Amino acid sequence: MKMEIFPAPPNKWHRFAVLRHAGWKEKPDHYDLLMETSSGEDLQEESLAEFQGYEHPPKSEFYIKPDKSIRRRYLFYEGEMSNNRGHVKRIDSGFYMKVLHRDMPFPRILLFRGEEVQGVYTYTILDSGLYRLQLIGIESKEARRILPSPS
Repeated sequence: MKMEIFPAPPNKWHRFAVLRHAGWKEKPDHYDLLMETSSGEDLQEESLAEFQGYEHPPKSEFYIKPDKSIRRRYLFYEGEMSNNRGHVKRIDSGFYMKVLHRDMPFPRILLFRGEEVQGVYTYTILDSGLYRLQLIGIESKEARRILPSPS
């Protein structure tokens, strides 16, 4: 299937990071997907949606659960967490954008441009509250030319 995607309003790239969170006695080791929800440079602003997943992304499908809003600085943080919550290591980072697809005109499609997490994913909110991200295609060279580059 040819991926005919185009930006969904407001046509903005946001930053994301995937952190491996280990050594926290109260929770099993897992991966956190941090997604910027608003643009800006204030590292103390709570502008990230944190999702916890228990599988190593990227896969053609993975599940994450919404956790909380956290400060933007965690996009760039690696190291020990406070209050004996283990440590985090960034395994991927990049940009994402909500996009529309010609055959699926609703904004539950995300385009990721990271080192590992890349491509076009749909996301579905399940009855359990989990989000299912499902890879539906790889961004074409034509789409890379049409869509603006992250800045």
